[in-house]
Amino acid sequence: PLIHRNLLPNLLETIEANLHRYDEVKIFEIGRVFHQEKQGAETGLKDRSHLPQQETHLGILYAKKGNDTPYHETLRALKGLCERLGIELALERAQSAFSFIHPGRSAELKQGKTVFGWIGELHPAVQDSVGMLARVAMAEIKMDVLVSLLKDFSRYKPLSLYPEVERDIAFLEQARVMMEVDG
Repeated sequence: PLIHRNLLPNLLETIEANLHRYDEVKIFEIGRVFHQEKQGAETGLKDRSHLPQQETHLGILYAKKGNDTPYHETLRALKGLCERLGIELALERAQSAFSFIHPGRSAELKQGKTVFGWIGELHPAVQDSVGMLARVAMAEIKMDVLVSLLKDFSRYKPLSLYPEVERDIAFLEQARVMMEVDG
């Protein structure tokens, strides 16, 4: 579909198809999700109507045959991402809004009181019903909220035109030594 309410269904299809060929699958997608029930930007038409709310999300899925801890592997990757971006990641156990998420393996991703995403593992009953060959961890991050949390130091800084020199070597020669050039 061209309009997504959630990135995960298509990513789950991709994981399921690839687990038949590979032992480990890591996949992500950045895309817009639409919420018809929430008011978004104005259309610019005379009737002053509004578009549905559109948010940019990052969907992440990880599965590996024989791995009983995909949730923790995915969480470790998210912690590394947040550390590089200068975001203090906090987890808060929360009941997922999705019935296909394992209730004991889900949490909200937060900085302070700001929720910017969630992480969870596919419910075992759903995993069995769709024939998934491995446990699947997934996360979804609201990119607009994540970007608003970035600190100044995490932005790009251009390289110095005069980089720091760790070792400087100078040669002293007597003035009467002549330089010879081949060619």
